[in-house]
Order: sequence, then C-alpha cells, then structure tokens
Amino acid sequence: MFLIFIISALAETNRHPFDLPEAEAELVSGYNVEYSAMGFALFFLGEYANMLLMGAVISIFFLGGWSSPFFFLEGFFGPFFLSLKICFFVFLFV
Repeated sequence: MFLIFIISALAETNRHPFDLPEAEAELVSGYNVEYSAMGFALFFLGEYANMLLMGAVISIFFLGGWSSPFFFLEGFFGPFFLSLKICFFVFLFV
C-alpha cells in the first residue's frame, strides 16, 4: 500500500518518470515557455507546494506524523520530526 501511494504521489507531482506534460522532443522547456516572470514563478511554486503536501500526507498516513522514533523525545519535538519527515520525502521527489 505504501509503495502504491508513493508511486501515485510521484505521478501527481509530475516527477520523473511521470513528467508527461513536458515532452523530450521539444527544443526548450515545452509548456513552460508560455509563462513569463511571475506566472512562471507561481507555476513552479504550485508544483513545489504540491510536493510538500504529498510529503506531509505520506508522513502523517504512513510514518506516524509527529511521533518521534525515540520514546524520550515525545511531545515538544513533534513538529521538528514531522518537518524532518516531510523534508525527507521532498528530497526523494526532487
């Protein structure tokens, strides 16, 4: 179940090998040429926000969310461990 969710998250965030909107035969970056300056920045900000969202969903559903792997670090360090897990999956997506 976990592997299926990871594969579908990769497809949702248009990551390799599911990056079909951008064809390899095009000379430049394909659909990105149509955007300029702020539109281009907002487009990629949306893509990276989607990666953060998928990392958060995977972390909460499959890795225990804010739970610590060490029993003596529970409580105060919860947001730190959640952000660490999210950053791990964003690193895997990129």
